[in-house]
Amino acid sequence: MEIMGLSIAQFFTALFSIVMIDLVLAGDNAIVIGLACCNLPKSVQLKGIILGTMGAMIIRILATIAVVWLLQIKGLMLGGGILLIFIAYKLLTKQDDHNNVKCQ
Repeated sequence: MEIMGLSIAQFFTALFSIVMIDLVLAGDNAIVIGLACCNLPKSVQLKGIILGTMGAMIIRILATIAVVWLLQIKGLMLGGGILLIFIAYKLLTKQDDHNNVKCQ
């Protein structure tokens, strides 16, 4: 039996990998939500944590849908790759512009 062109074992392995990566990446959301809610009154802390978690999940779902939609545009990955190469080049080359920054 196949699911989306994958065997059942491959499908569940890929699903498990995605869930684990998502859990690791969600750690920063938990820290931000915790920091935002630590100074709230005790009566609304739980509500803030629940709403913050739900908001983070909704934003992640919408961002995933947007990425899937954008990846269907032909040439977008090529353009993104070229842009990343340009950014990496700019970061790796020496730039003397930083000497003109004045701190107050």
